[in-house]
Amino acid sequence: MMPRCRILLVTACAILGVGLVAACREGPGVEKASGLAALHQEAFLVGNTLDGGIDFGATLTQSPEALDLISGNFNVVTASNGMKPENIQPSEGKFHFEWSDRFIEFAEKHGMASVGHTLVWHSQTPDWFFKDAQGGEVSRAVLIERMRKHIETVVGRYRGRISHWDVVNEAVVVEGGHARYRESPWLRIIGPEYLSLAFRFAHGADPGARLLYNDYDMVDPAKAEFVIRMVKEMRDAGVPVHGVGFQGHWALDWPELAEVDLLLERFQTAGIRVSISELDITVLPAAYEHTGADISQRVEFAEQFDPYREGAPPELLAQQAARYRDCFDLFLKHRGNIDRVTFWGLSDADSWKNDFPMLGRTDYPLLFDRGLQPKPAFMTLMKPVPSE
Repeated sequence: MMPRCRILLVTACAILGVGLVAACREGPGVEKASGLAALHQEAFLVGNTLDGGIDFGATLTQSPEALDLISGNFNVVTASNGMKPENIQPSEGKFHFEWSDRFIEFAEKHGMASVGHTLVWHSQTPDWFFKDAQGGEVSRAVLIERMRKHIETVVGRYRGRISHWDVVNEAVVVEGGHARYRESPWLRIIGPEYLSLAFRFAHGADPGARLLYNDYDMVDPAKAEFVIRMVKEMRDAGVPVHGVGFQGHWALDWPELAEVDLLLERFQTAGIRVSISELDITVLPAAYEHTGADISQRVEFAEQFDPYREGAPPELLAQQAARYRDCFDLFLKHRGNIDRVTFWGLSDADSWKNDFPMLGRTDYPLLFDRGLQPKPAFMTLMKPVPSE
C-alpha cells in the first residue's frame, strides 16, 4: 500500500492544478511512479503516448508543458505513430530512427517503461513490403525475409531498452457474429503463420522484452474467444506471446462494463495477461452507430454528430469522469492480471477521435483539455486507491 504521505502529496498536486501535477516528480529512477501513476503503482503501470514520425525528424512534437505532464503523471509511454513501419522504414533498407531514438531517450531520462508500437500491421505499412520490382506481389519467402529484417533491425536496435512491444496489431475481425483473421497482404501471402513468425523474430531480437498482441473491440465475445484460442495455439507451439492489449476506444454508454468484467475474467482464466493499451472515452454520439477503431472506415460529416464545437457541457464532462472512475474501479478489481493502463493521448487537442470516423468533429475524450488543464476525469482518478 502507498505510504500516507505519498497519497497526500499526489492528491494535493491534483487539487492545486497542472503546474504542481507536473512538479510532483521524483529524481532519476527506473519505472518510478509519480502523479497519477503513483496512485496505482501497486496495481499496474499507467501510461500515455508520445507522437511523431519521419516528418518530424528527431522532434518530440508535444510542447514542453505537455511533456512535463506526461513525465509527471505516467510511468510508461507508448510510441503512438513514430515507430509504425511507414515511419521507421518507408523504403526498403532505409531505416529512420531519429524520432524513435528521442522517444526512448525521453522514457529513460524519466525512468519510464516503454512500448514499441507496432511491428506488423495491415495499415501504415508501406506497399514496398508486398511488391516486387515489377509491381507484382512478392513471394511468401520474400515477405517473410522482409518481415524478419524489419523486426530484427528495429527490436534489435532497442534491445534491453524498450520493455514492451505490440508485435502484431489488429489481425482479427468479426463479421456476422463470427471472428476470423483479417484479410491483408500478410495473411494472403504468408498465411496465419505470419503472426507466429513475427513473435519468434521479435523474441529472437530481444528475449527480455514482453511481446503483445493488440486489437480493438476485444469486448466482443466472438473476437475475445478467437484471440484466446489463437494465443493458446501459438503458446502450445512454443511461440512467446506474453499478453494481449485491449484497445479501450470506448464511449459514455458503450461497452457495458459488466461485459468487460466477464471478458477480463475469461482472459485471466485462460492464463493470458492483459494491458488496457489505448484508452479514451468519447463524449460524442456514435456516428451512424459506428463502433470500433478500424482507421480505414470513414463516414461523411454530419452536424448532428458534432454537437459540441464550442465546448463540452459540464454535465457531460461529469458523466465522462464517472465513466473513467467506473472503468478504473473495474481495472483495479482485475489488477492481478492487468499489467498496464495506457491513455491514447494526453489532451483533447491531440486525440485521434477528433477526426474518427468522421473528419472535422470536435471531441473531448482525454484527461486534459485543449489548454492542458486537468478535466474532471483526471481529478476523479486522482483519488487514493484502496489496497486489496
